[in-house]
Amino acid sequence: MHTINLTVDPGPSSGLGETFSVQTQPLLLIADDDPSQRLLIRHVMSKEGYRMIEASNGESCLETFTARLPDIVLLDAVMPQLDGFECCRRLRAQNPDLPVLMVTALDDETSVAEAFAAGATDYIPKPIYWPVLKQRIRYLLEVSRAHHHLRKLNQALEEKVKERTA
Repeated sequence: MHTINLTVDPGPSSGLGETFSVQTQPLLLIADDDPSQRLLIRHVMSKEGYRMIEASNGESCLETFTARLPDIVLLDAVMPQLDGFECCRRLRAQNPDLPVLMVTALDDETSVAEAFAAGATDYIPKPIYWPVLKQRIRYLLEVSRAHHHLRKLNQALEEKVKERTA
C-alpha cells in the first residue's frame, strides 16, 4: 500500500496548511501469454484488494512497466517475443529493487536457477497454489516497502551528517 501525502494550503493569510494521507493499493503487473492464466490471477488477487495491469509478452511487460511503474511483477518464463528470463534481466536493469515473482510451469532445477540468475526475487511453479501466491506477494511487497523506507531513512541520516559536518 502506498501513502501519498497532500498538503493543502488555503492561502498565505490563514497559515492553516493541512496534510492529508491518501492510501492506494499496490499495483501488480501480470505478464503471461496465456489469457486464462492472467484472468485467474486477476480474479484471485483483485479479491485481495490489489490493482492489476497485464501484459501478454515480455516486450509488452517492459513497456507497461515503464509506463505504469507497478509495485511488483508476476512474470511467466515462457512467452513469445521476449521470454520471462530476459524480461526479468531488463526489468532488473531498470529497477534493481523491483520485486519480480516468476510464476511458471517450468519447475526443473535448471529453470529455477536461470530465473534467480536473471534476477527473480522468488519463484512459484504452476499450477498455482493460491494461498502460497497470496502470501508471497504480501511478503515481497512488505519487504519492498521496508527496503524503500530504510533507504529514505538512510538518505535523511546522510543529509543530517552533511549538515553537521559542514
